[in-house]
Amino acid sequence: MTRTWQSNSGKGRWVSAVAVAVMAAIAIAMPLSSAAQPRYQATPIGKGTTAKGINAYGDVVGSITTPSGERAFLWSDGTLQLLGTLGGNNSWAVAVNDRREVAGYAETASGDTHAFLWRNGAMQDLGVLPGHRESVAAGVNNFGWVVGTSSVEGASPQQRAFLHDGRSMIDLGTLGGRDSSAYAINDAGLVVGEADQLATRRQAFLYSAGTMLDLGYRWTYSTNSAATAISRLGRVAGFQNSVSVGLPGFFTNVWLYLNGQRTDLFWCGNFCGPTGINDRNQVVGRYLDRSGGGAVGAYVWDGVVGLSTLSAPGWTIESASGINDGGQVVAQGCNSEGCQGLRLEPMGTVRAIEYVHDGYDNYFLTVRTSEISLLDSNALPGWRRTGKSFDAWYSAATNLVPMCRFWSNQSFAPKSSHFYTAYAEECAMVQRDPLWLFEGTAFYARMPGGSLGARTCPAGTQPLYRAYNNGMGGAPNHRYTTDPAVLDAMLAQGWLMEGEAATRVFACVPLQQ
Repeated sequence: MTRTWQSNSGKGRWVSAVAVAVMAAIAIAMPLSSAAQPRYQATPIGKGTTAKGINAYGDVVGSITTPSGERAFLWSDGTLQLLGTLGGNNSWAVAVNDRREVAGYAETASGDTHAFLWRNGAMQDLGVLPGHRESVAAGVNNFGWVVGTSSVEGASPQQRAFLHDGRSMIDLGTLGGRDSSAYAINDAGLVVGEADQLATRRQAFLYSAGTMLDLGYRWTYSTNSAATAISRLGRVAGFQNSVSVGLPGFFTNVWLYLNGQRTDLFWCGNFCGPTGINDRNQVVGRYLDRSGGGAVGAYVWDGVVGLSTLSAPGWTIESASGINDGGQVVAQGCNSEGCQGLRLEPMGTVRAIEYVHDGYDNYFLTVRTSEISLLDSNALPGWRRTGKSFDAWYSAATNLVPMCRFWSNQSFAPKSSHFYTAYAEECAMVQRDPLWLFEGTAFYARMPGGSLGARTCPAGTQPLYRAYNNGMGGAPNHRYTTDPAVLDAMLAQGWLMEGEAATRVFACVPLQQ
């Protein structure tokens, strides 16, 4: 790994250059390292349940196995309510809005399956499109508008995306082919799904006010794409599958779309389509190795941490179906007693891991799972864990401040550098320096309180210290630690303390769990 000298405001800073190698690693293998993942606590819904949808208040819907068949349920405030059927034996709930109106599908007395909207204690049959026989719902917004797919089997089978606006079921059409499916809707009436463009290609679409927009594909070897989730503010999550010349199977690319701009999040081998998105820039989904005998599980992508496998103590998480703006995830998990629906509660912290390069005597700190996996795999020789780490907050909240992260890019090639600061003025100053690339917020911390120079950390937190090597050896480096003994050792080696004069505090982080 190379190093670079960086001079800013009269002194040099330099840390490890991980970013180039990370950007070069396109395909991501699941499952990921769990060392720095956001943490969740599981709230079980009940034995025999399959959880599918969640609203802003944490209400969960799904189905439960009963002696009479599968039954749609609404789980609210710890109480599970059965929603009934449309005259048949089975029903399944898939989505719930903030008014506790539930969308799903159920068997009729004739044995066909119809989409329904449950409200005010009654299940309304939404019917089918003209000439069709069955329908299933996939999403509902806060106005009670339902989207899904209507279909007819037989010699000429067909399925069409529909929108039920409370009055009638509307055929959303296709992109020029025969079939389409709708998966989600937001309060602005924007609908996402997939539709046939050609006989051999299905494309992601965004539907608005009678127009179906083709969200397209980006590579020659793409086989199909789909938009599967949409946030309140209109950010779309989707995926596309692509074959690779000379390699077996296919790869999945997960992406975001907003206001005409598409952003690629990550690639994975086989399938890892998203199932939910919120307005905190968090995406959840399920990954599946279709090659046979491979891993299955769930992931969360966060704008701060990056990509992580979903995990909760005592549970193996098999899938995730949605996420609300509070970060609660509706999931399916298994333990020694069996499998059931879960609501995962975010614990709000992530682990920051420290590495050292013995050849350069250089320290590097990261919460990003992709970087941790890369360094732990020895893909960049010379790096090892120091055994030191600390907890940090990974999402914004009252009294928390962002920890800015910068990278020097190739400004000092062949060396490069990272730098972290919780000081707003220092963050703004470095952003104006053309030699530095602002990479965003690494994590969140609290600032100490009290008199300047003697400020201390509040209850429930602990000090984070920052030490600077003063450019010794011709290359600057910073070290971030919660261990005062580590700080003392660095100062004994001639490093400088950067923090409060009396307490030495740089910032405050959660007490170590």
